[in-house]
Amino acid sequence: MTPAPVGRVAVAVATMTDRRGRLIAAAAAGLLTVALGACGGGSQAAPTTTEPSVTSTSAAGEPVATQAPTAADADALGKALEQLGTSYHFTTTAEVNGVRVLSAEGDRVGTGARITLTSDAGLVSYVITEAGSWAKPENGDWAELDIPPASADPISALARPSVVAKVPNPVEGVEYAAVVSLADLGVAGTGTATLVVTLVDGRITKVTYTTTESGQVAQVSSVLGVVKDPGAVVAPI
Repeated sequence: MTPAPVGRVAVAVATMTDRRGRLIAAAAAGLLTVALGACGGGSQAAPTTTEPSVTSTSAAGEPVATQAPTAADADALGKALEQLGTSYHFTTTAEVNGVRVLSAEGDRVGTGARITLTSDAGLVSYVITEAGSWAKPENGDWAELDIPPASADPISALARPSVVAKVPNPVEGVEYAAVVSLADLGVAGTGTATLVVTLVDGRITKVTYTTTESGQVAQVSSVLGVVKDPGAVVAPI
C-alpha cells in the first residue's frame, strides 16, 4: 500500500506487506501520534489572545475563518479538556480528496491505548504503553515493534495552544480553532497547525485537522466519546 500524501501533518499510511504476518508500523505510528492521542499528556498553559495565524484549512480546502479570539474561548477549551481527561474512546479517519485511506478505533486509558487500524491492506491491532508498542495483523500473532512509543498527541497539544478562537457557523455545537506547534503534535518542523475542536454541551466530541498540499486536500478527524474498556492497558505478550 502506497503511503498517502496528507500534507504537513506527515500522516503516512502503514506499509503492510502481508495480511497474516509482517508489517512495518512506523508510518502508522505517525497517524496515531497526530490523530489519536494514544499516549502522552501535558499541563495546562494560558494561551494568548492575539489574532490567530491560521495554517490549517477547512474541509473544502479553504483557510479556517475565525472570530477574534477571546479569553473566554481559551477558558471554554481548557474546561472541556479537563472534562475529557485521559480516558476516552476514539474513532479516527484519514482522508485524501474525500477518499478514506485509513481508519482507527480504540480506547485511550491513561498513558496507554488499544487501537484497531484498518486500511485496504487489512486490519492491524495495536497496544501502546509508556514501555513499548505491540502490533498484531489480522489472524496473526502479537509482536513488539522496534519504534519508540508515541510521545506527543493532539489532545496534550490542545493544552498548550498559542491562540484559541471561535469558528463562526459551526455544523454542530460550538467549534474552536486552536493554533498549536508542530512540535507538540510530534511533527518535525518549527511551524504551527490549526486544530478545529467541536464542543457539544461543553464536551469535546471531535478534533479535525485539514490541510492542502500539491492540490490535494487531506483531513484527519477524531470523534471522541466515553471509554469502552477502562481497564489498564498492558503489554499483550
